[in-house]
Amino acid sequence: MPGHSKLLLATYVAGSSGGMRNALLTAFVLAATHISISVLIVLLSLPVIDYMFGGSGPGSSPLLEHLSRGLIGLIGFWMIWRGMSAARHGHARRKGASFGFVAGLIPCPLTLFVMTYATARGVPALGLVFAVLMLAGVAATLSAVAIAATAFRAAFDKAFNEKENCLGRISKVLEISAGLVMVGVAPNSIA
Repeated sequence: MPGHSKLLLATYVAGSSGGMRNALLTAFVLAATHISISVLIVLLSLPVIDYMFGGSGPGSSPLLEHLSRGLIGLIGFWMIWRGMSAARHGHARRKGASFGFVAGLIPCPLTLFVMTYATARGVPALGLVFAVLMLAGVAATLSAVAIAATAFRAAFDKAFNEKENCLGRISKVLEISAGLVMVGVAPNSIA
């Protein structure tokens, strides 16, 4: 299934220094934020968002979508800066959770639709059941992506272990490239 920021997650995990645990934490935070923001929009603020932010229909929130794209672009610029600077810092877990949160701010359209429909039919509890099941599926999918990206990074590190300077340069180029892609994708991303 397209969406759910799988490419962003794989790029981040492959370029980060965190281990498998950090990759899975990042995947779970991304999934939880992605689904939860949809539930919160419907249950707490759907009427306010439609009225104040110019939504074109139930669950539409152009302002939140633009804010999320802007934050993704800022992460891209940060990755470019980090790739070009010499300093490396070891706060992978906190950075991973922060990345997962920001990338997950784009609401899940399917969860928005189902929650809106269930709420309109007077059965929001069924919408919540769907959201929990959707969260489980998205978290499992993103976890698989995180595991694959971590395995790729480990294999890449092992293959280039003896050529540390070469690996460092390649790593910087990949990080800058990923940042450029994120900056380029942010204005055009669709939830």
